[in-house]
Amino acid sequence: MNEGRLWELFVRIHEQAPASVNGVHQRVQLAYRILQEYEQEAAIIKSREDAQAGLSGVLVEDLDVGVRAYKCLKAENIFTVDELCKWSERRLLNVPNMGRKSLNEIKEELAKHGRQLAS
Repeated sequence: MNEGRLWELFVRIHEQAPASVNGVHQRVQLAYRILQEYEQEAAIIKSREDAQAGLSGVLVEDLDVGVRAYKCLKAENIFTVDELCKWSERRLLNVPNMGRKSLNEIKEELAKHGRQLAS
């Protein structure tokens, strides 16, 4: 939820809730719920960004993948996670000796760190 959307929701709260004391209370409750949702979304986004930044520049050899998968990546001169994430599943499956099992190992390891292969 971006700041513009948050502002729209606050305006809607102001327009819909009556101006009485109960209305003010309702507005505050709605605003508090919206703020909580906004903070939760911001925390999720930050954790994703942190996970991605955490793997930036990490070597493929540091990933927990099998020897076959690692050797296939090395043979294609893929040495960092950033380089690996530029490859698609189809392209990796065309690498000699790269099978579905090795590909799944790679995808699972990337997913643990909030990363994925290119589309």
